[in-house]
Amino acid sequence: MAGAWKKNIIIGLALLPAFAALIFIALPIPRGIIDGSSAVYLSDEGAVLHVSREKRSGAYREWISLEDTPPLFAEMVLSAEDRRFRYHPGIDPVAIARAALVNLRAGRIVSGASTITQQTVRLVWADFLPRNRYLRKICELFLALRLEAHYSKDEILEAYLNLIPFRNNRIGIAAASREMFGRETRHLTREEGAAMALFIRRSGMSRDAFLRRFIIFYGSLIEGRLIPPPDGPVQDMAEQLAGALFDGKRGPETAAATRVVNRTREERAAPHFIDWFRMKFPEVRGQVKTTLSANLNRRILGILRRELQTVEEYGGTNGAVIVIELPRDSRKPLILRAMVGSVDYYSGEDGQVNGALAVRSAGSTLKPFIFALAMDLLGIRPWSTVEDREMGLRTFVDGETFRPRNYDLRYWGPMTVRDALATSRNIPAVDLMRKLGEGTFYRFLSDAGFDHLVQGPDVQGPGMVLGSAGASLLQLSIVYGALAGNGELRPLKIGCDENGNAITVGARRRLVSERSALLITHILADREARRRAFGKRNFQDFPFDVASKTGTSSDYRDAWIIGYTTRHIVGVWVGDFSGKKMRGVSGGWGAGRIFHQVMRDLVGSEKPRFSYPLSWKRVSVCRASGRPAGVHCPPSTELLPENETIEGACPLHAFPGGAPAQNITPSSPEIVAPLNGEVFLLDPHQSASTQQVPLSIRLPSSPAGQSVRYAVNGGPKIPVSATIRRPLPLGPGAHTVTLFVEGEAVQSVRFQVVR
Repeated sequence: MAGAWKKNIIIGLALLPAFAALIFIALPIPRGIIDGSSAVYLSDEGAVLHVSREKRSGAYREWISLEDTPPLFAEMVLSAEDRRFRYHPGIDPVAIARAALVNLRAGRIVSGASTITQQTVRLVWADFLPRNRYLRKICELFLALRLEAHYSKDEILEAYLNLIPFRNNRIGIAAASREMFGRETRHLTREEGAAMALFIRRSGMSRDAFLRRFIIFYGSLIEGRLIPPPDGPVQDMAEQLAGALFDGKRGPETAAATRVVNRTREERAAPHFIDWFRMKFPEVRGQVKTTLSANLNRRILGILRRELQTVEEYGGTNGAVIVIELPRDSRKPLILRAMVGSVDYYSGEDGQVNGALAVRSAGSTLKPFIFALAMDLLGIRPWSTVEDREMGLRTFVDGETFRPRNYDLRYWGPMTVRDALATSRNIPAVDLMRKLGEGTFYRFLSDAGFDHLVQGPDVQGPGMVLGSAGASLLQLSIVYGALAGNGELRPLKIGCDENGNAITVGARRRLVSERSALLITHILADREARRRAFGKRNFQDFPFDVASKTGTSSDYRDAWIIGYTTRHIVGVWVGDFSGKKMRGVSGGWGAGRIFHQVMRDLVGSEKPRFSYPLSWKRVSVCRASGRPAGVHCPPSTELLPENETIEGACPLHAFPGGAPAQNITPSSPEIVAPLNGEVFLLDPHQSASTQQVPLSIRLPSSPAGQSVRYAVNGGPKIPVSATIRRPLPLGPGAHTVTLFVEGEAVQSVRFQVVR
């Protein structure tokens, strides 16, 4: 055994010159890992947002300088790891000789004698060093000498402290300090710094091992006069630290220090934005002038914290805000002005989740785009009429039936497109997507930059228009920029590099026509139209023009609002990062209160107004029929694009009180539910009386004397005099419902009930 070990040493020594040449020629000194180059991120006002170093591929760390470490921390690390670091050339001959003697006596390697420089080599060249332990050690020796020739002792020590892995998958002392003690490294006490120094090479040690080693190590620091003796026993100090590190107990001193740190941290603006910027553009170096306003970001953070105090008791624990500037020149990109990703970046792991980038259920925020597409592809207009009625759609997944519901579980019947969008009715939006085709809307979302869509339109289904496919607040805000502009998706500018070149994300692409974008804006800015759903006083009302759309996901897990003026786009999300349900927190209330404050802050004393082509006419249209309004009609003001007309008189309000005119053509009766081919599954754990097939027959306007009847499974013909919704108590098997008009069968649906 010992002979083989000595033989390997001899072979290694013989090959030493070759390895030395290979190391010095083939392995360059890595730039951006331990060198002095850095990226300095400036706000739009010129304030420093962040100074960062290059990060290794695939690993995240927050690089800090030696100046940001606690007093004497570096000396504690040297005392624990490499006492002669300041004096050796990268390798420690004394330690090597001692280790060689120990290893020869033991007949195996029991001591490595690695210096901090050698350990840094292992971290920097981890992917290039040979696997053989003897060759690896030789490479370490030569590379350590080379590092020492290129960098100062402080640069090497700084790199080591930022590259060393700690427990719980933390890299570097900055990340480890937050995980272990809940504060920045520079705010650690002497005792906490000593504890961290112990964990550098022993990240997995137990509580008992920590207590034993800390008492010995701290005693050596006192004996070496590096630190003064403590006021109390070292044992008590060790127990208190062990409580924080292993039991999760934070003492009063830690809590007080954390409060001080939090006040300091608030001075650092836009940490979520900086993290995102560095992730998107890791190669950017030098001075980066970002488009972000540090002052605006701080003001919005204050608004978010204040308004969430009201929402928090209902389960809305967190929020995110995006502000984008709209340049007057549509040829220029959008400009990101604020990104607040959470209420507190430093509050545990949740704080660093960026709510502006998280993909969540988007609720009704996508509805304006299905209406805009329908304007372009189906020729509908804001005064076109749509139906808000019960409906069911068969999906492509297992033949399931999708039955959309409105938030109030009611149906309002015929209405104009303006009212349907302004009041956020679900069923008209789903019906429009059915007419357009799910593939059409899916392609629109893909073109708009929703790159998280991994399943096709058949799997996503008709719920896409109600937000089931998900969206991020940032992407939604960018896409709303197409409505706020000329229908064209524009890149988002987030800064300039040190050479003045613009740094942007996204591409330019037309999403909808300029005409449709203007018509949708006119609807979303209609205060009167939305009041039917949101009330006379709501957070979307302003003394200036604001186009806005709310969204609330199922079970109140996500509350959204996106809106814009002529100058800014504002997006707000409120919820809980864990996905817990909120209690009745809607987009109009939970997110709306934050949106209102942010928008007023941006606008100030200005009174922005939307402008429309001078050639467009303003006409009064009946809100129920979509025809030119008469004296008895509930009117709305519509914009009539050039060369378009609205024909005919309103047939619904020809007489006072809304009595219909006599020349109305009746609609054909139809079976709305169940659907042909639908399958109903009985739950054996529930009562049969609660599991009945819903029957819905729509009879909007039958002429007097017309006979309409229906029959179930060929049974008696039951008369229908008005629209009906009733349950059918049917058992397992195949069933049929047939509709008769004047004794003639006009429609028949077949469905199944199975156990």
